[in-house]
Amino acid sequence: MDTHLIRSMCLYGARELIADLHGDPWRVAHGASIASQSLDQLDVLLPVPKVVHFLELAARETGREDFGLLLAQKQGMGVLGSALLDIVSEATTVGDWLERLSRYFHVLMSGALVHLEQHELGMTVHYEVTATAGIDETQSVHLGLALLARKLRSALYPQWSPERVMLRCREPHSRASYTRIFGQNVFFNQECNGMLLSHHVLTHPLNEKQPFSRPALLDYLRENQQRRNRSPASATEDSVRKLLSSSGAPLDAVALNQLQSRRTLQRRLAGSGTTFQAIKQQTKLDLARKYLSQTDLKLSQIAEVLGFSSLSAFSRFFHNAQGCAPKAYRAQAAVNR
Repeated sequence: MDTHLIRSMCLYGARELIADLHGDPWRVAHGASIASQSLDQLDVLLPVPKVVHFLELAARETGREDFGLLLAQKQGMGVLGSALLDIVSEATTVGDWLERLSRYFHVLMSGALVHLEQHELGMTVHYEVTATAGIDETQSVHLGLALLARKLRSALYPQWSPERVMLRCREPHSRASYTRIFGQNVFFNQECNGMLLSHHVLTHPLNEKQPFSRPALLDYLRENQQRRNRSPASATEDSVRKLLSSSGAPLDAVALNQLQSRRTLQRRLAGSGTTFQAIKQQTKLDLARKYLSQTDLKLSQIAEVLGFSSLSAFSRFFHNAQGCAPKAYRAQAAVNR
C-alpha cells in the first residue's frame, strides 16, 4: 500500500483558529497523533490520514462544522506548494489552469485527487481525499474546495460563485459559511464533492504576470507523474473513483483511462500483488462507508451510485466486506459522531 505524506504547511493557521474558537489545539494534535511542533513548522512530513483526522477533531473541539471553510479563509493556494502554483500559473485560461491542476495535483499533494468531468453545462471539478483509511474527510474536502473557490474568485471577479457546489456531507445546522464561500447554490447529500463551472468561466483568460517560469520544474513533475503512473494500484484506484458513478468503472474503461490495454493493466496489477477486482471492491467499500456515515442518502440511492444492480446486491456486498449490514453501520456511525 502506498504511504501518503503531506507537508505540515497544510495545517497553517489551524493552531490560531482553534484557539480563537476557544478550543485546545494541543489536545487536537494529541488526539490525531501529530507532534505539537508540526503546528508551528511548515515542512514536517505528516501521514495524510493523521492530517485528515486532525481537521475532523478540530471541528469537534471547536463545535464548528464549518471548520475547514474557516481555515481556508486563513490560508491561500500557497499551502498547496509553490512548485504546483508555478506550473499552473503558466496557464492562459481558467480551463487550462484546471486541466494542469488536475494533471499534476496528485504528484505534489499525495492522497488527494482532482478530476474534471466535461458535460453540456460546462465542467464539474471533482475533489476527493483518497488516503483516509475509513476516516471522515469532510473538513479536508471543504478546505480543498474552499481554497479552489478562492483562487478562481481572485482570477475572475470578487462576486463570482460557482454555478453549483455539490457536497457529500449532510445538511449543516447553518449555511452561513457555505453561502459566504461558495454562493447560494450549495447542495448537500450529493453523490460527489465538487463544483460546476460554466463554459464562460472556463474560457476566461488569465492575465497574471509571472516573474519567471520553471521548465526544469515542469520536467520534474512529468518525471514524477510517470513514476507515480508506474504504481499501478494507485493509478487504478484513481481511475475507478473517476469512472464509478458514470460508467460503473469496467476494466476496459479503467484501462483506457490509463492509456493501456486491459491485459497490460492486469499484468501490471498482478506484478504489484493485487487485482483489478480487489481494487474496485475496496474502492466501492470505501465509498459505501462514506455515503453511509456522511450522508442521508437512501440505501437504494447508494446502491445505484455504486453500480449495484439492486439494494439486496449492495447489502450482500457490504455485509460480506464489512461484517455488518449497511443499516447497522450507519447507526453505529451516528453514535460515534
